[in-house]
Amino acid sequence: MTQTADRISELRAKGRRAAVATLVATTGGAIRRLGETMWVDDQGAIVGSVTIGGCVDGRAVELAEEALRSGSSRRVSLPLGDEDAWAFGMTCAGAVDLLVHLRKSIRVGIVTNNLLEEQRGKLRVCGLDPYVDVLVASEDVGVSKPDPEIFDIAVRRLGVTAAESVMVGDSWQNDIAGATAAGIRAVWFNRTGGAQPPLPSGVKSLRTLAPPDDAAAVILSRD
Repeated sequence: MTQTADRISELRAKGRRAAVATLVATTGGAIRRLGETMWVDDQGAIVGSVTIGGCVDGRAVELAEEALRSGSSRRVSLPLGDEDAWAFGMTCAGAVDLLVHLRKSIRVGIVTNNLLEEQRGKLRVCGLDPYVDVLVASEDVGVSKPDPEIFDIAVRRLGVTAAESVMVGDSWQNDIAGATAAGIRAVWFNRTGGAQPPLPSGVKSLRTLAPPDDAAAVILSRD
């Protein structure tokens, strides 16, 4: 909570706004502790987590962005709890099949603002770790998305250049703008069908990761 409060103070000093999601109740064997927080600022930067990540955390981000737009706080219940998501190895639909397909021809890396060991646990439980060659976490490298430096670190660890790389992400500010600033082509995973920001321009988008052949064609195409 101290880290989140410090980051909020930094945002206020810069004249920016942020919404904070706080976990106030759980059921079953949820792995998250009460009081866990996630902040989302008005430029799309995200720090922290109140769920296990993936599509579940994505819903929490959407709710935080709604709170920023409306200026009103809400108490909500996510129908899929953390313990359920861990038990069923929940990921965004089609993620495993897509990674298996992509790994036939390319190396795969993940760039995350989450804690390193936490992210490793997510990959392991969701069955994704065999398909990921490099994991770059902000906690480990000392810089966070959307800073281009974290993407530079990722491509170096993958043994490729920025021009040879492509970034697929669901956060326009953190993933798309950040990768583009690092000279990396980006594909927006726009699962909610939201309006695409005008800049950076020329970014392709995906609404779903399935079927893997179709998603891979968009990701790998340089047209």
